Amino acid sequence: MKQEAINRMNTLGLSPTIIEVFQKHGTVVGSSDVLTYVRTAGSQNEMIEKALEELRSIDPNAVAYHVVIGEIPNVPERYMVCNVLFVSSHREDWPYERPTELRKGTFSVQCLAYNCTVPEFTDIGICQFTSNNIGLKRIR
Repeated sequence: MKQEAINRMNTLGLSPTIIEVFQKHGTVVGSSDVLTYVRTAGSQNEMIEKALEELRSIDPNAVAYHVVIGEIPNVPERYMVCNVLFVSSHREDWPYERPTELRKGTFSVQCLAYNCTVPEFTDIGICQFTSNNIGLKRIR
């Protein structure tokens, strides 16, 4: 599952340093919209830990490989979300979970969207991200 995660990280164009840290230590490194983070109550680490805890409650053996923190784009309400990209423990689901490039630098990928503002709105689904060859930013 770890190699599957690394393959997905490469597909998404994440920084080689981010991939190396995950590969060597299993540490999940996140991308963050800094302006959004400054407005947020609570620390980034707390948000990530709650999101990872939610993923473990859904699939205890899933491997999280990246977290994208920011507001949900294109909605009138302001919701802070930790988008957890992961490899599920169900190998038969992997083809549906893998990132799909929609156009250069824009991907759709299945993730857990943990709503830090209203946890009851947390869901697993397909989100869209742009890559800047370092990290990711959610656009849909």
